[in-house]
Amino acid sequence: MSLLSSCNPKPHVVLFPFMSKGHTIPILHLSRLLLDHGCQVTLFTTPVNRPYIVHSLPGDDITIIDLPFPADIPEIPTGIESTDKLPSMSLFLPFARATKLMQPYFEKTLQTLPYVTCIVSDQFLHWTVESATKLGIPRLGFFGTSNYASALSRDAAVNGLLSLHESADEPFNLTSFPWIKLTRNDFDDPFNKREPSGPLFDFVIESVIAMSNSYGLLVNSFYELEPLYVDYCNRESKPKAFCVGPFCLTRLPIIEPVLHQERRWIQWLDQKLAQGNPVLYVAFGSQAEISSTQLTEIARGLEESNVSFLWVVRKSGIELGYEFEDRIKERGMVVREWVDQKHILEHEIVQGFLSHCGWNSVGYLQNKIAFQLSSGGKAEEALEFLDNMEASGTVDDYKAWVSSIKGYCEARDLDKASDRFRKMVEKEGASSVVFALDMLSITYCRKNRAMDAFKLVSEMVNSKGLRPWHSTYKELTSKLLARKRFLEALDVMTLMKNQGYPPYLNPFIAYLSKVGSADDAVTFSKATSSKSLPSMSIYLRLFEAYFKKGRRSEAQDFLSKCPRYIRNHADVLNLFCSIKSGDAAETAAVTA
Repeated sequence: MSLLSSCNPKPHVVLFPFMSKGHTIPILHLSRLLLDHGCQVTLFTTPVNRPYIVHSLPGDDITIIDLPFPADIPEIPTGIESTDKLPSMSLFLPFARATKLMQPYFEKTLQTLPYVTCIVSDQFLHWTVESATKLGIPRLGFFGTSNYASALSRDAAVNGLLSLHESADEPFNLTSFPWIKLTRNDFDDPFNKREPSGPLFDFVIESVIAMSNSYGLLVNSFYELEPLYVDYCNRESKPKAFCVGPFCLTRLPIIEPVLHQERRWIQWLDQKLAQGNPVLYVAFGSQAEISSTQLTEIARGLEESNVSFLWVVRKSGIELGYEFEDRIKERGMVVREWVDQKHILEHEIVQGFLSHCGWNSVGYLQNKIAFQLSSGGKAEEALEFLDNMEASGTVDDYKAWVSSIKGYCEARDLDKASDRFRKMVEKEGASSVVFALDMLSITYCRKNRAMDAFKLVSEMVNSKGLRPWHSTYKELTSKLLARKRFLEALDVMTLMKNQGYPPYLNPFIAYLSKVGSADDAVTFSKATSSKSLPSMSIYLRLFEAYFKKGRRSEAQDFLSKCPRYIRNHADVLNLFCSIKSGDAAETAAVTA
């Protein structure tokens, strides 16, 4: 089945994230990527989760639809619509099961939407595959972990390794990856038991079956990071896993913080920066359950370490005691609500990260080091850091290269940024550098160096085979026309057409109506031609724009240079006649 509609060239993707911050954030990043690639995006959520999503995607052309979250779910307080607000993660299963009650509303709303190319829904919303099948829409599941974890879990399960030993702490070698040793206690409940069973086991199996019946699987990863495990998953299981990450590098809109959420801990980090006291960031995710014993030991370690720290903990199950917080108040802060982790890790004073290694958290710290070295003017140290990562066999150094380039852009050292970018292209290949190209092109444009951006993008497309984002092309087009680089902007439009993007017409129409000549208008109308004859709508828009700006002689000159079928077209004749009639009426009124 094709994911593209022959009657609607603009794909329409429906996104449905699970109601948990760790699952929602990657989907929000994915929505930005889809927009950048020219897709129409509709995102489903619930009323309580809507404000967070709207705040995270300001100004984006995304349709957000609320579905009522089920009420009167046993043990789940009214008004809780996200797992990070649950009193205990022991309530995860009834919460997740309750989402199926949203299915009738989901299906009814889907049928009111314009043609839907595909649905991307979280693995925990397994019932959406039933809805997709019923309505004939391809469903792609979103899996919020790595191919590595999926491959290891599958290999242990299908080969009966989880029931191999009596003791849950006795190690075993994986069949397909014999160099890797695991124990049953490395797995979450219920798979840490020799014979897993129960409601949670049933839920997981339902999710796995639903995933296997889906069109595909989207993974927040990239092939070069874990090629062995991607190949294993695609060879041994279905559906095919598509690596479309890393999402954390997506360029999201810059938004002002929500003061009641961020003001306290950001101000505290700012104070530590002023004091020159490096901070350790401690967080174990919104869903990880930390026992009282573990909390006590972590608190004791932080207290005895004598380092400044910011510790984010779940509201539920906190047994630290106010005495602890009083003792560490000069150098530590405990936060009991969800925070913007990326925002914290980007703060200059945060120099360490203690985590449970959730997949959304991996890689942030190395990226931060590369960024700070580059943005701080330490070019040699930044290069040495990247070389050391490569020499040590670190497979995730691609993201550090991007962060280094971002640092040079932040420091406005575009020559070094461009140099690093070209080295990255040679090292990583064309498929891995589109984000860095977007970032570098935009920085050039904002430094009034649109021609340098044009040369870079043209070189990367024509010589290296890159496919820049739609938004990269649009930004570059606008900046070139602002600098009156009309021909170069037309070249950009040609690159867009050759790569299957729709043309970006509005800035051209605005430019031509203000300063463009009739010859420019002819050149533009020919450039927008998709067949032997240009679109009539382009001519009409140009004529109307000329008239609106009062440039009637230019409109007449343009008309005289148009093909005969344009000059004799009824819509064109009517437009010019209406303008002349208006002039005659105005003259008669003045004479009278």
